[in-house]
Amino acid sequence: LISHVKNSILAAYINKSKLTEDVLSMPGMSGSKTRHLYNNMCSLPGARYLEIGTFKGSSFVSAMFGNDGCTGFCVDNWSEFGGRDDFFRNAERYVPNASMIVHDKDCWSISKKDVPVPINVFLYDGAHNYEDQKRAITYFKQFFDKRVVIMVDDWACDWVHVKRGTMDGIKEAGLKVLYSHEIGLVNTESYHSPGNTFWNGVGIFV
Repeated sequence: LISHVKNSILAAYINKSKLTEDVLSMPGMSGSKTRHLYNNMCSLPGARYLEIGTFKGSSFVSAMFGNDGCTGFCVDNWSEFGGRDDFFRNAERYVPNASMIVHDKDCWSISKKDVPVPINVFLYDGAHNYEDQKRAITYFKQFFDKRVVIMVDDWACDWVHVKRGTMDGIKEAGLKVLYSHEIGLVNTESYHSPGNTFWNGVGIFV
């Protein structure tokens, strides 16, 4: 799993994945390198992917695109930024045959009935206050497989809550980090930069 994660990261830096220009040009809060990263991560054989915070679907579609062996679950109630209709349009256009389940609900209300299989690739891009960041680990731990790739979006933002909440959550959950990689701002000096970037960075843990 660690080798897969390392290779996925390296490939993303050089813009390598299964993604087409169409998918890379989708509107959304993710850079093209971020999208390559998610696509590569979910190329893991038998990938079971859970995404919290979906917006228009640029991350989720990127993760699922061309990865026929991946089962995807995403959760969003579209209460903060909207984008629900755009998400379903994009999913229908780019990944119509994907094995995916969409939960239109508050992420803290999902249960094992909603996600009945152990998750081995997890992306959190929900609220970034300290408590939610910590809870993203302690609450969703119940869905994790014995080994799981955890990705946290907006890692490079100057919100200390993102990193501190995540690390405290990992500690409180009793998880053992076997490998970690922090991606900061790449090809940009400003936040929320689209194009050939990792957007606001990503924290990655195995």
